[in-house]
Amino acid sequence: MTNSDGSSEDIYTGYASCPDIQHIYLNYSKNNQSIWIEKSQQTIQDYINHLSSFKDFQAAYTFFAKKRHQIALDLQQKNEEGRMDLYGALRQEGDHFRKKIYSGDKETFWKWQKSKVFELCYKLTEPARNISHFNKKTGYIYDDEHIACIKELVSLDENQAIYYCVTIKYPAEMTALLNDGQQHSLSTVELFEFQEKKNLNMICIIYTPIDIQTRDKIYLLLNHFYQLLLKWNQQDGVDAFLTVAGKLAFMLAHYHLVKQGNVGITEWMLRAIAFSKGIKLGHFNHAEGISWDFKAILTPNIDAYVNWFCSKAFLDHELISAEEVAKGFKYYK
Repeated sequence: MTNSDGSSEDIYTGYASCPDIQHIYLNYSKNNQSIWIEKSQQTIQDYINHLSSFKDFQAAYTFFAKKRHQIALDLQQKNEEGRMDLYGALRQEGDHFRKKIYSGDKETFWKWQKSKVFELCYKLTEPARNISHFNKKTGYIYDDEHIACIKELVSLDENQAIYYCVTIKYPAEMTALLNDGQQHSLSTVELFEFQEKKNLNMICIIYTPIDIQTRDKIYLLLNHFYQLLLKWNQQDGVDAFLTVAGKLAFMLAHYHLVKQGNVGITEWMLRAIAFSKGIKLGHFNHAEGISWDFKAILTPNIDAYVNWFCSKAFLDHELISAEEVAKGFKYYK
């Protein structure tokens, strides 16, 4: 299939939630995306075939992580740093993970969705942005039920910028599920907004740290939503499934349990469980201009995110019969 200009069109466009990744892999190899789809289908069906052997979320996620690691090696997929070995490698205590996104032309890896990422980041920092008088010393100047924000003046390479540091708070529902009497927080979003040279503006996302003391609690929390998905039946309605899936996706976006490849692993898991239950999830909605994980990080209100996930993340979905499920998982055009 070709576009009007004669260029090749990927018939599976929309089965990568991140348009940047899709463009990069298609540019690397014309066959890359179709092979990725084929291997993804095999992985999802393999999980479905052995679903009863996965006792909990951790077992299922580990299975997908190993598959993601092998596929990256098979397809020679490289991250923005040119590394393949990080795909599917579980984060250990002390493995800090961050992403930087630049507004200017030097940004190449995230260029297809960076405008939407910056739009959401500016909205995230808007409450602090509206506070014109603030201490030049570090301190939280804005605080609500979803975020806490630092704002200060900084100078980088002799260029003045306003620095925002937003800490995403744990959703109340998740705090209640942990029930450990401790204060928890999720990822941190930093924004450097230059007063003159706007093309230097930069976002840094620092994902939720992983430590031994909380890892077991994290897996128990994620397993709560994993088990709810497995218990779902068609009488509950698709919205009920997507609501739970959205909450699991939100937390996985922040926890980022592997050094690279969390997006693909999460997509496999959700599509696999959905299909096994008789739900066929359609293409990701690229018209939104952002992948589901960036949207989660930059939407601190989990209820707002879940509403978006249910109504906007996918172009469509449909219920299918047990007979169609038995034929095996396939992506569809």
